[in-house]
Amino acid sequence: LSIVATVRPENTLMLEVFRKSGFEPHITWDEGVMRIELPATPSEKARAQAEAREQIATAASLNPFFRPESIAVIGASRRAEGFGRRVFEQLIRTGFTGPVYPVNPHARSIAAVRAFPSIHDIPDQIDLAILAIPAQQILAEVDACAAKHVRALLVLSAGFEETNAEGLALQNTLVKKVRAHGMRLIGPNCFGLRNMAPDTSLNATVLPNHAQPGRIAISTQSGALGVAVLDYLQDSALGISMFVNVGNKADVSGNDLLQYWEEDPSTDLILLYLESFGNPRTFARLARRVARRKPIVAIKSGRSAAGVTRSDYANYATEALFRQAGVIRAETLEESFDIATLLTRQPLPAGNRVAVVTNAAGLGALCVDAGQAHGLQFPALSPATAEACQGLLPTSVDLDNPINLRIEAQPEHYTTAVQHVLRDTTIDAVIVLYVPIGNATEQELAEVLSHTVHTARGETGQAKPKPVLACFLHQDRALSVAGEVASSTTTTLPLFRFPEAAARSLAHAARYAAWQRSPLGQVPALSDVDADAARNVIETVLESHAEGELGQPDTQALLTAAGLPLSDAPEEADETSVV
Repeated sequence: LSIVATVRPENTLMLEVFRKSGFEPHITWDEGVMRIELPATPSEKARAQAEAREQIATAASLNPFFRPESIAVIGASRRAEGFGRRVFEQLIRTGFTGPVYPVNPHARSIAAVRAFPSIHDIPDQIDLAILAIPAQQILAEVDACAAKHVRALLVLSAGFEETNAEGLALQNTLVKKVRAHGMRLIGPNCFGLRNMAPDTSLNATVLPNHAQPGRIAISTQSGALGVAVLDYLQDSALGISMFVNVGNKADVSGNDLLQYWEEDPSTDLILLYLESFGNPRTFARLARRVARRKPIVAIKSGRSAAGVTRSDYANYATEALFRQAGVIRAETLEESFDIATLLTRQPLPAGNRVAVVTNAAGLGALCVDAGQAHGLQFPALSPATAEACQGLLPTSVDLDNPINLRIEAQPEHYTTAVQHVLRDTTIDAVIVLYVPIGNATEQELAEVLSHTVHTARGETGQAKPKPVLACFLHQDRALSVAGEVASSTTTTLPLFRFPEAAARSLAHAARYAAWQRSPLGQVPALSDVDADAARNVIETVLESHAEGELGQPDTQALLTAAGLPLSDAPEEADETSVV
């Protein structure tokens, strides 16, 4: 099959479209007219160019949310506790760089700012409209915003899919209307969004102003979780570039945000909290591409029977999807921040070989046990490294891995040991453990270590920078020290409260680095797949089972249609899968 077009040679714009399509055109001439034949099956180049166009278009459609030049808050009330009023005051208080217009037909002013009866009455163009009004009034306001040529809607209002069937029907109508007008929608039933960039300074949320500027972009479906995330960040040295609570994600989803943050220069890492996938296939395609450039850390609910998922099989599918797409799955919120701390402050390891430098043998053993359980290796030091470390202290130093400097070790002893280990070609990363019993303070050791790491990376002998992590067993000081070090040193040292957390985070980083080094691969052309038969099996199951469960005969039929070989199953087996 092929696509055939006839084009006059002077029609340069159309010829340019064909040239940029990514297809390999076959061109012939027929009486002065160009006959262009394109293969119907897209090539890898055509797919790549289509994805690039999709990314550009999606990012452009989201720009009015994150970088609006003007905002209208529809539903800004005189009640201080109202969502509209709270968002309006947040925008003013945090210094949004453009004008903000409150819309309220029953008030002359809101917080001493002139209010407008409707969005029609605002004299300027509006990029972003924030709606905090009853759900039944939303559709009329969408029409009003469309007439005003508003490009982006942030709907805080609840009363949609999360309530009942009527709410779902209202939400579906809302989405159809928004798309018919060529607008984009975040929400409904959400807490808002933030952009920390100083040239925008956008805080369009109902949440307290806790977060600090940083390099992490966060998306969450749960508003309550968003509160917890920003609360935690207030007491940590981590900062965010952007934050979005997508709520019911009726239009803008995590897939859209991935494409926006892919090219965002202020974002180095993406953190996602997912309760569901809108389109798993699209997510896998986008995440695989984005993760080649920026780490994606995801927390997906539904691991247990009490979660959102229908069965354990859905969890297995999620694990496989994340693994193939290069997404780092965190078990807990705390673990997600531990991973983010490491990945935003240190380079990726070249392998999984780790050296531990400690002043307490028991602490080192805990770290090694946790690391080995997650795939890290702790090889013996090279003879040169062992010899160089031998004379660090008057008493003998344990030169196995972990390197035990004993409890009397001072910062200079740690510095020397870390310097030698970083030069060891058999080691890919270093974990430093410290129990603050001697005279040295955590702050002093952290700054000395950070300086040592920075200096080592300037050495010509270190071909690839190695990550260095630290764990100080003084919980009350751990996070505050991290903040002090982050603001006072060139190389930021990631600090962890417990050795197991450091080991787990490093294991995640090592697996992610190995995935990044793996070949991209190509989608194979499968000749033995009966797509129609497979589709019929799935459609039949979905029509007959509300839970979408595949029994053994259906599973065998689906695998056969996919061209997968089957072994003889035990007769007593009666397992089910989930579509």
